[in-house]
Amino acid sequence: VMGGYTAGAIGGIGGNKTLTVSNCYFSGNHGNLYGGAISLYQFGGTVKITDSYFADNSVSHSVAASGNTADGGDIGVCHNGQIMNMVINGGTVEDNIAMDDAGALFVESAHLDPKITVEVKNSTFAGNAAQRYDNLGTGGAVQLSLNVHAEFINNTFTGNICENPGTSQKGSGAAVGSHYGRI
Repeated sequence: VMGGYTAGAIGGIGGNKTLTVSNCYFSGNHGNLYGGAISLYQFGGTVKITDSYFADNSVSHSVAASGNTADGGDIGVCHNGQIMNMVINGGTVEDNIAMDDAGALFVESAHLDPKITVEVKNSTFAGNAAQRYDNLGTGGAVQLSLNVHAEFINNTFTGNICENPGTSQKGSGAAVGSHYGRI
């Protein structure tokens, strides 16, 4: 538990570190607030995720703890004032749910100058969902927030959705949503 944040499998907080995930399988994990499988809070350094599989992970929230935040069904990087470089290469990310933004990958910087760079390549995002009941979620698969710089190279996005399940309304960015991000 990190200040109300919980990760289903891996949690990291603060400092300048290296996280390497290679040939791993994450399924059925659940987190609170950010990251159903992996949650990184004010985490700086390098994150490398290679040839890994993420399926059926989810993130929700406790209204008392967070308002309505539940971002990144698989991976949540939040309130990051640190310099961080993330590379995701060769993964499959499918059927994950966030009860707010980013069914699969949520990355948020805490500053207006881009301190986070993300490169996603040779990966598949399928059937992920950003579902918010009191408003509209964004980024069915990926959501970038507050000047995150991202590059997407040779990826497949299919069947990702962002919606308010209680209505016929749809959110924005079924594949990739951006709130002051740079793609």
